[in-house]
Amino acid sequence: MRQLPRNFITILVLLSASILAHGQFQEPTAEELHMTSDPKAPGASAIYLYLEEKTDDAVHFHSYYARITYHLPSGVKLDTLPHDPKSEWTSRIGLSMKVSSAADAVTVKRTFVRTSALLDPSLYGNLRYIYQQISAADQQQIVLSRVDNAAGN
Repeated sequence: MRQLPRNFITILVLLSASILAHGQFQEPTAEELHMTSDPKAPGASAIYLYLEEKTDDAVHFHSYYARITYHLPSGVKLDTLPHDPKSEWTSRIGLSMKVSSAADAVTVKRTFVRTSALLDPSLYGNLRYIYQQISAADQQQIVLSRVDNAAGN
């Protein structure tokens, strides 16, 4: 009887680790990369191309996956993209992010997975550290600059 929960926990940990390892990232289609607007959100500078959230409270599992495209305004160029961070803490909490660009858009794919809600208080420092890493990753900036049209004059 004691072996069943241990096997279940092992399977859950391996499942969550494989989700983070593969990042479950879906590449945007060519049509998505060239979208300049969304009829559902006219004038929006960013569009959620895909959003998925899964929760199973019985096993303390939570995952969140988002694919967002930011459309660059005309007259600007992309200077710097955020790096692709990957943070994981003992297969309990993890973040994986991938940032890519096209001529007039930047796409961010982000996965967050939590497989444990109950922690011993001695682990709170580790928990705080991983959430600080995740917060820092989420606060990275996309740097743009104006295109100088007067260069030829």
